[in-house]
Amino acid sequence: MSLKPTQPGVQADAISAGGGDGEAGQTGQRFMFAAGERDAGLQAFAQPGSHLQVIKADGGRVASDAEQKRGEEVAESSAWARKIHCRKVTITGCPAPLPPVFFGYFIGLTEFIMSFTFPPHAQPSLPVAGSAARFPVRRIFCVGRNYADHAREMGAADQAEGREPPFFFMKPADALVGGAGEVSVRYPSLTANLHHEVEMIVALGAGGENVAVDAANSLIFGYAVGLDLTRRDIQAAAKAKGHPWDMGKGFDQSAVASEILPATACGHPRQGRIHLDVNGETRQAGDLSDMMWNVPDIIANLSTFVRLEAGDLIYTGTPAGVGPLQRGDRLLAEVAGVGRLQAVIV
Repeated sequence: MSLKPTQPGVQADAISAGGGDGEAGQTGQRFMFAAGERDAGLQAFAQPGSHLQVIKADGGRVASDAEQKRGEEVAESSAWARKIHCRKVTITGCPAPLPPVFFGYFIGLTEFIMSFTFPPHAQPSLPVAGSAARFPVRRIFCVGRNYADHAREMGAADQAEGREPPFFFMKPADALVGGAGEVSVRYPSLTANLHHEVEMIVALGAGGENVAVDAANSLIFGYAVGLDLTRRDIQAAAKAKGHPWDMGKGFDQSAVASEILPATACGHPRQGRIHLDVNGETRQAGDLSDMMWNVPDIIANLSTFVRLEAGDLIYTGTPAGVGPLQRGDRLLAEVAGVGRLQAVIV
């Protein structure tokens, strides 16, 4: 059996039929099968949990309103679904006139629903400035000690003097909290020393591995303002014992972020003020040009460890002045040319 794409001049959108509970054709192009290849066509698209849409191309006949609104041959479609282990098969008449040569079936996936033991958790995402679309977040990477003055205040003289490079760590994607307006952030459990770290965030719109420095900017979708919150006492205790310090960095709501400003609107900032005010008092202030690794360097280095993909966020490091937060504190973080982030600790 050969798969034949929808014939030239017949747009898939023009033959979308009703009766399904998903958006027609959202997973890919429909293919046309001759009438005698109907069952083979169904099998070609079948996946457990899927919903197939079958559109009958009946030699130029336009389907009636009733045929477009409801599936036909209900008993037969149910039998098909059981036979090929699909969740559902919808058969509808063709709602657009086609040349008489078209006898057969247009078959395509309407939606794919995997069977899970419980409903999947929501996809972490951030709003995009000037758009109704949201940015889906895949992973969150962070750069440690990327500003010399911060490395120095943390007692890391080798990194402050450039004898050791910055390093990477991660936060879970669902540690993300943010958006436009004032963001409420819960004070976490098991700490008496929650610290703020203001950072510029890079949001990737494409991926790659072993990315060249001069190609790194082409992966960037946009930028945001972020706070890397840290349970400093838990982190310090873990460091003292030589243990991983994930629980000092990767707790719930530890990755705070503003909306994302597309690079098409702001370019690729290499310099500009970055600062954080807490209750109207400036706690941290620096310049993006003070980074030891600039953004292209970060992307190139990180892509040697893991393959980067669209949806990845990179927190690029914090200037000096990190310090404690209390419940009720109000924070204003800004990165010149990128935006601002307002938050309150509750």
